[in-house]
Amino acid sequence: MSCGGLIASKLAARYPECVSALYLDAPVMMVDGDSDNVVPYCENGAIFEKYYRENGGNITAIGKKGC
Repeated sequence: MSCGGLIASKLAARYPECVSALYLDAPVMMVDGDSDNVVPYCENGAIFEKYYRENGGNITAIGKKGC
């Protein structure tokens, strides 16, 4: 998955006056590695996954050890 969904969510949260809606109806599969220091899951994927679920989105999150 690209960071497009995360960036769109962050943009909407930061500038709500500029965003009237986010389309969160598409199912998403997110794969993360626990060794990723560039885009840590706890700072990115976890926030997106929580937001997506809280807003009725269908998301599957898969964590890969050692990746």
